[in-house]
Amino acid sequence: MLRRSASTITIPHLACPPSQPHPLAFVIFQRHGDRAPAGQLFDDRPTSFTSEESGLGELGGVFLKSSSNPREKRYFAPPSPSPSPLSLSSFATSTTKISNEKSYWSSAISSPSLVDTSPFPVDRQQSLQSWPSSPATFIDDKNPPFGHLTRFGAEQLRSVGHHFRSTLRFNPSQWDVTCVSTNYLRTVTSAQNFLHGLYNFDEIKIKTQSFPKIEIRPPASCTLNAYDRDPKLMKSLVKAVKESALWTESPDTGGRKHEENSEVWQAVLARFFDGREFLSEKHDGDAADADDDVDVDVHWMHLFDHITSQEYHGDGNKLLPSIFGNVPQGQFGKLASRVKKVLNTRFKLWYEDSRIIGQVGVPCLVEVRDVFEKAINEENGLPPLWLFSAHDVTLLSVLYAIKADELLEISNEKKKEKEGFWPPYASSVTFELSRDLLVTVKCNGRNVRSPFSIAEFDEMLNKVKI
Repeated sequence: MLRRSASTITIPHLACPPSQPHPLAFVIFQRHGDRAPAGQLFDDRPTSFTSEESGLGELGGVFLKSSSNPREKRYFAPPSPSPSPLSLSSFATSTTKISNEKSYWSSAISSPSLVDTSPFPVDRQQSLQSWPSSPATFIDDKNPPFGHLTRFGAEQLRSVGHHFRSTLRFNPSQWDVTCVSTNYLRTVTSAQNFLHGLYNFDEIKIKTQSFPKIEIRPPASCTLNAYDRDPKLMKSLVKAVKESALWTESPDTGGRKHEENSEVWQAVLARFFDGREFLSEKHDGDAADADDDVDVDVHWMHLFDHITSQEYHGDGNKLLPSIFGNVPQGQFGKLASRVKKVLNTRFKLWYEDSRIIGQVGVPCLVEVRDVFEKAINEENGLPPLWLFSAHDVTLLSVLYAIKADELLEISNEKKKEKEGFWPPYASSVTFELSRDLLVTVKCNGRNVRSPFSIAEFDEMLNKVKI
């Protein structure tokens, strides 16, 4: 069923070598490849939850408790008096349609069992005692096939591995390779496929040699995803930004009161919520105090997730539900572009906050600086090559931390309107330390800022550290 084939594998990288033939050190922050959406399109609809009356007075809405996670509650206001003609409640409750969506992704994903047979094994042993219960459980393995790497995504990462094999003139005997991944099946399998391509494993005749393991760190020491490392802290920091005037007054953060967003809101409320207004993503407390967290919002990440899936797996694919219902094709592109701009603006305001970037971007830069420091001090050792297998938000945090302003620019000027940059699947942000101790940073092979010295790197770190 998967529409992509090996002959159509595309990666977002430019074919360009490093600035010098033999770097002193090289660090890659790698986004996973194409994946199934994190959840079914219908996960945010009331049909996925069990009713629980909330007692919120005049709002007269209802809390819906997730059957899979009793602590997760979502609030939906009463149905609108005049449901939109695009309302598809019958579609949402159709088991056939829902089954088709799940069947498609089940047929598209790379087999999760391959993670255990890869020549690049997972290593949790170094810090096993620091793990919470069930350390072998991946965060995204609770609702298969959703969130899992597709076969197309696996081929993307092998292609990216081949790309770096070529641009680095990679010879395993001449590099000291280390790989670290977040605790997600999709990032681990992406790392395995990247290394498969980097080592050109299919062409290796003697396959008994040792290969690098993929280290998964416990949440408390993971530098790649602050949202998993300290979710309560991140939630409070994000909430503080969303309560600021800069956020509430900006039309590009997706607020419904702004005319720019009216078409998106109309389509989303009709398509996803059957005329109900989705007012809150999660509540950590009991229903009695949950109204303190009510935030009028669209789940923009979920929406963008499915838009991206449709772009990769074909518009008009009959096994996948349409994103905006019966919206004309020309209007779909406009709405999708608006959603991307809203999402980029939201992350821009978050990641330009010193407290947030100190949690999400700085730890990654500190890792890079430590790798470089060791390479400088060990002149006779092999040059280190570090692969950090992570997520779009990881790459974004690194780009904001180093102030890659031109790449990340969002503009409302009519002739120069820019919706910002969101790292496509299989994207890479690389840090290269040359032998004359200059640092070059690239995103998918493109320079994102002028090369800078180690002293300038330290100065940059000191400015963003908190």
